[in-house]
Amino acid sequence: MNNTEHLTVKEYADLMNISTQSVYRQIKQNKLQTIKKRGMTFIQMPHTESLHNKKVKVIGLDGSQNRNGEIELLKDIVTKLEIDNKELKEKNETLVQEKTQLLIDERDRIQNIYKEKDEQLKKVLELINTKLLEKSQTNLAEIIVDTEEVIKKTSDEDVEEANIEDEDIPENLEELVELGEYLLYFGIPLIDRVKIKYRFSELYGKEKRIIKYNRDFYLNFDKYDYRDILEIEGE
Repeated sequence: MNNTEHLTVKEYADLMNISTQSVYRQIKQNKLQTIKKRGMTFIQMPHTESLHNKKVKVIGLDGSQNRNGEIELLKDIVTKLEIDNKELKEKNETLVQEKTQLLIDERDRIQNIYKEKDEQLKKVLELINTKLLEKSQTNLAEIIVDTEEVIKKTSDEDVEEANIEDEDIPENLEELVELGEYLLYFGIPLIDRVKIKYRFSELYGKEKRIIKYNRDFYLNFDKYDYRDILEIEGE
């Protein structure tokens, strides 16, 4: 004789006068021994006469389960599904919240990285601008000093030449190009024009291609090449 009874969740809940939810809770906590048959969960209990008498309330006198018992079983299944659905919904909400928080944290992290990079780039640009400004100011100061020296020397030479008679008029003066007009035509800056004229004045008397008349220098492109003298520094 089998000494074990198999009760449905509803039968066990009615037997113990508790709710089916409490029964499922005990099953999940492994407080009850269960067995599955045809997809249904049954609770295993020792067979006793008192248990048998109580069970008769659910099972018919002929040993078959009556219609009321089937309805109760269906209700039991529905209740279990509702509990499982509720738990799944809670887990899903928790997962959604965790995922959302992860995305927010990642967004904040990326924003902080770009913010730090922007600050670093800003400092680098400020440093570069400072260095360029210092360099440009230094170069400008050097150019001003050089220009003043050139102007001073040129002025001194002009004073010395003021008392000297002009050279003879070149035979081909009409074919020559005046240096100042040539430099202006090509848009040469003032500072570079002064330097080039100073260069011509230093070579005057040393090279025959330097032609001077009435304190002006002239270029004879048909006969001479002036590219080395007209070259501008930095180009």
